[in-house]
Amino acid sequence: MILGHPQKQSFCGTLAQAYAKGAEEAGNEVQQIYLGELEFDPVLWSGYHKIQALESDLVKAQQAIK
Repeated sequence: MILGHPQKQSFCGTLAQAYAKGAEEAGNEVQQIYLGELEFDPVLWSGYHKIQALESDLVKAQQAIK
């Protein structure tokens, strides 16, 4: 589950927690990614002309999504 809202303590965060709880109670494994807690630089310093390496938080999130 990916929470895109920058704050966990928000309406969206509450919905995400309720969804995760329901999914877990139904016997599902839930992994959560909170975008607001990831540390990365969103600026593409070379634009699209050069590939910018991903920061470790983004690599971890990418692996979790895969």
